[in-house]
Amino acid sequence: MLTSEAVALVRLGHKYEINSALSLGLRHLSAVFHPKDVWKTVSLEENDFRFALSGEDAIEAAVLFREIDNVQFLATALFYCSELSFSQLLRGITRADGYTEKLPLEDMERCLQFREWRKLILADFLGRTCSGMPNRPPCCARTHCNESLIQTLRNDFSRMPDRPEPTYLRTLQACVQCSAWFVQRVAAYKRWVWDHLPQRMDLKVADWKSSYR
Repeated sequence: MLTSEAVALVRLGHKYEINSALSLGLRHLSAVFHPKDVWKTVSLEENDFRFALSGEDAIEAAVLFREIDNVQFLATALFYCSELSFSQLLRGITRADGYTEKLPLEDMERCLQFREWRKLILADFLGRTCSGMPNRPPCCARTHCNESLIQTLRNDFSRMPDRPEPTYLRTLQACVQCSAWFVQRVAAYKRWVWDHLPQRMDLKVADWKSSYR
């Protein structure tokens, strides 16, 4: 079942109180928007989150979750929406029935503010990492390692895995100690951003951290 089909099914079930349709649609959407499953793609335990679903799916799902008051899934849908271009957010999407679907203005604002916040803290994180931090392991080739890791930050940041896997570490062209330290810092950064997602979007989600760990 396509995500757009599941959204239509949930909307139908919710409107006409058809529990079987509602349950079936939500079961599919849970596999796409449950915080635990989205975290797997954000942390790259499975896939790069940018390719998890289309922008059309993200907007349509976010509007639906707002309608049925599912704040937990709304948070993850808006996270995906925050990855879209300003033009996509502004224009919305055209559904199969010809209706143009757009995020409510307050949710569009949440996405844009969250994106700007991420840019700021990412810049701070990159600056601190590149300049070195306390507890960084000793290294006999610090200049070489710095150059290699900075290049990775510029070109490959979003695709970095959540764990210091030996195969990936060898691709960084830095010493083992610096590479492992670097990947662990990136993983901690990603988890910190994810921990603060509802708060930064001004959404009250109960037990957010326990929902994905």
